[in-house]
Order: sequence, then structure tokens, then C-alpha cells
Amino acid sequence: MVELNSFKGIFSVTREMIEMQQDFQLFLQKKLQDNYVAFEHIIRFFRNVLNHIETADVKIKLDDFIKQKDYLSKAQHISKISFVMKYADYFVERTGSKEYGLDIVIDFYALKE
Repeated sequence: MVELNSFKGIFSVTREMIEMQQDFQLFLQKKLQDNYVAFEHIIRFFRNVLNHIETADVKIKLDDFIKQKDYLSKAQHISKISFVMKYADYFVERTGSKEYGLDIVIDFYALKE
């Protein structure tokens, strides 16, 4: 529960900062460049899903999924979100492995209830 609530908090605060703090949004846009839009969509999706779960097994409620899918596919014309990032490519101050990063793909047509 602690870990789940930590992620919920991180995604919620990040979403709020993107929406309310123009400096933060501009920082992310500058750092992430072409990856910014995918990052924002993933943050919103995770935030919405995690804030609406009621069980510890983190099941996506069909209604929440449909709303998010409809928003992204109809309003934004997105059926798949792909965010691939190696930290060293975006944050020069990063030390450690140059291969360390994230690879998040959400294909709304492949997700099942």
C-alpha cells in the first residue's frame, strides 16, 4: 500500500505541476523535446488509473480505461503511447550506465479488461 500510494502521489503531483506550473512544463518540454507529449500522456494515464483503483491488485476499472482511451484516441487521435528514453540522452549531468532508461508502451487496442 505504501508503494502504491507513493506512485499515486508522484503521478498526481507531476500532473498538477505540468498543468499549474508553466516553468516546470517548459523545463520538461525543453529536456524531453519530441518525447514530451508521450511523457505527459503517460503521466495522465497512470495518474487516472491509480487514483481510481480500489483494490491492492491494481486492476484498471473498465470505465476509467474507456474514458482515457476515448480521450486519447478520439480527441488526441492516439491509439498507442510510446515513451522511450535513455537518461543520458536527456540529462547530461546523469552518471552511470548510458543505457539506463525507460521504455513504456501503452497500446490501447491491445489492452484487455
